Amino acid sequence: MDVAYVGRVGDFYQSFPEHSHGYWEIILNKKGCGTMYVNDTPYPFEPGDVAVIPPGMVHRKESIDGFSDVCLFIKNFRPIGTSPFKILHDDENQTVGCLMDMASRFSNIDNVYEHAVLNVIGDLLYQVLVFIYVNHQKNDSRFDAVLEAMQNNIGNPDFDLSAAIEKTGYCKGYFRKIFKEFSGVSPVNYMQMLRINYAKSLLNQFGTSRSMKDIAYASGFTDPLYFSRVFKKMTGICPKTYAHQQNLFDQSMIVMDN
Repeated sequence: MDVAYVGRVGDFYQSFPEHSHGYWEIILNKKGCGTMYVNDTPYPFEPGDVAVIPPGMVHRKESIDGFSDVCLFIKNFRPIGTSPFKILHDDENQTVGCLMDMASRFSNIDNVYEHAVLNVIGDLLYQVLVFIYVNHQKNDSRFDAVLEAMQNNIGNPDFDLSAAIEKTGYCKGYFRKIFKEFSGVSPVNYMQMLRINYAKSLLNQFGTSRSMKDIAYASGFTDPLYFSRVFKKMTGICPKTYAHQQNLFDQSMIVMDN
């Protein structure tokens, strides 16, 4: 993920005006209860609620007693499930809160490594939100086992996804159907997304000091040319261009549009 900006509400607000952004906005409500209006549809919120808001979606918040939240603006966040807007809730360990707080701390550090760290936090945040969403939709250990196997084999080009699915006892067609219902993509495409995200993290870390061939192999691709094609298909640019551009953001995209 390309984290463009970390914003935090330090004081309690009773209302925040209607607005939209050019980037995805991930909002964690830290304190207070109230109502969030998204395209004029009301959604009650409480501490620990997480709103995933796509670019251009109009939203506002109101609270009688006040609220405090923290938000991340992310350039290339992807929809979780079949609809882009989501209201989720942090897990019992407050994993989302920990990641948001970490992002807030690193956003105040002015050095060349800051943005690379923020991008890695963005990647972790996305995976945690997917995990929370999937577990909320369906508590099935067989389903979780495949997700865990994917995560553990991002850099393994010999990983057999079909074999992992077969171990669940589901037929492949049915598993693909329920997987796409929860994640919005097929298992194969989800595995590619994991690998491309990992490649982006490596590019954020090493820039152009590490060869694209090494990045491809480390991300589970045996063919660097195929890796480049998949990367460009998912991000719109080739890996080398991404390595050069990953720190460039248009800050005007974060400015509120009333």
